[in-house]
Amino acid sequence: MSKYDVPLVLDENSSTGKILRQVEKNSIVLEFGCAHGKMTRYMKEQLNCKVYIVELDRQAFQDAVIYAKDGLCGDIEQLQWVEAFSGIRFDTILFADVLEHLSCPDVVLEKTHALLKDEGNILISVPNIGHGDILLNLYDNNFQYTELGLLDHTHIHFWGMKNLEKFCSQAGYEIVTEDAVTVEPFTSEQSRWLDMEKKKPMREHYLEKNITTSTSLSIL
Repeated sequence: MSKYDVPLVLDENSSTGKILRQVEKNSIVLEFGCAHGKMTRYMKEQLNCKVYIVELDRQAFQDAVIYAKDGLCGDIEQLQWVEAFSGIRFDTILFADVLEHLSCPDVVLEKTHALLKDEGNILISVPNIGHGDILLNLYDNNFQYTELGLLDHTHIHFWGMKNLEKFCSQAGYEIVTEDAVTVEPFTSEQSRWLDMEKKKPMREHYLEKNITTSTSLSIL
């Protein structure tokens, strides 16, 4: 089973929950990196959306395309989707924890202009490299990739919340709404490497600074 074949989380403090609450019923959606189609299925069955998907992993694609109007199994960065869906204009385009996996996410984001309706929007979520647990580990000269999480070992691009505006602007978009999932310091998967004896004073300091964000959500 793929490590990304996980249950769909819809609570208010989750990136998937926040994104799906922004998707309008009966809309036409392009979902990048849909994995095994948990969000795809929800949008089809609960929101009555027509969902088109792009997914690299063959097995994940086969699981997800059952719930899609149409789909493309391939590398997002090969841009085959631009031609494949050229006759469609989308109400919403989704990048839910996807852009950080790409070599040139700015190029991919810029190319979506051709497929988006004039009144359409793009929903993206990316991990926040500025989370307190990552910073505290860095103070100890420690940078740890993990199987999943903030520093998933397949992540090759990183953003802090302040960097997202420039990234989106360079792709020709303006951020309309920005939100975040909150995970307190010393509670993420990165906290396992923090010195237990130092945790209490460090925790008090960083809670005062409110460095708690784990995933930034931008709505364009």
